[in-house]
Amino acid sequence: NKMEYSCDIRRGREELTVYGELWDDGLCLWNSWGDTGYAPEFTIAEIYDDENNVVSLNTLTPREISVIIDIFTADYWDHVL
Repeated sequence: NKMEYSCDIRRGREELTVYGELWDDGLCLWNSWGDTGYAPEFTIAEIYDDENNVVSLNTLTPREISVIIDIFTADYWDHVL
């Protein structure tokens, strides 16, 4: 059972649309964050530029990945609570 997520991020003058998935197949796929509890685990699946061309996942910077995961996580909690 996969739930899909998407968001837009800016890279310079480009706007990239990022698609990801939350994996939830009944197994424990959660990262433990110590005293903050648990966070869902996401996979970044596809990225497209504003002309709908595929952008390589390898071009994501650690900061971009962090921003994307934060957006997906916020979206997740918005729909769970």
